[in-house]
Amino acid sequence: MLLLVTGASGQGKSTVRRAVAPRLADEGVECVEFSDLVPIPQAPDTAWRQRSAEEVVRHALTLERSGRHLLFAGDPLAPGEVVGAPSGPALGVFDVLLLDADESTQTARLTSRGPVDGALEHHVAFATWFRGHVRDAAHRSEVLTADGWDGLAAERLVGQPWRAAVLDTTDRSPDAVADAVEAWALRCLRRGRG
Repeated sequence: MLLLVTGASGQGKSTVRRAVAPRLADEGVECVEFSDLVPIPQAPDTAWRQRSAEEVVRHALTLERSGRHLLFAGDPLAPGEVVGAPSGPALGVFDVLLLDADESTQTARLTSRGPVDGALEHHVAFATWFRGHVRDAAHRSEVLTADGWDGLAAERLVGQPWRAAVLDTTDRSPDAVADAVEAWALRCLRRGRG
């Protein structure tokens, strides 16, 4: 089973992955981000992220064959990139949790990390796009297809091939977000086992 915890930069994905990994280990869940599976280039782009999505899917399928599960969090991987990966159809329906915060919170989190070099508006726009995309696979699909990987099967971006939930992290502490993500993951695992 694939559990995708995603969202734009500054939403808390890396923090929550580190917090929930030991909590979910006894449930047979491996928690990773891209750097655990593929080398990160100096300047990662959309096409690289989409090629790397295939590695995420393959890893999830490998774990599934041994009765284990994958929680991917830390990088802004769109569910449409999972669906469009060459091995995507083998996953079937998967679960997505969008971590989301309001614009001022996202901006504060990003600027606290250091200079964002004029990219702040792009991060905010990506967060806005993500909100639409998790509810509708085809929402502004050009965000995924423009400058994307030619191996992405964009024709699969129809319907709703995932179960989506949204967690507003705006006024939650990292511990509260981790608790909520753990509870979500356990619900998904119970549903998958049922």
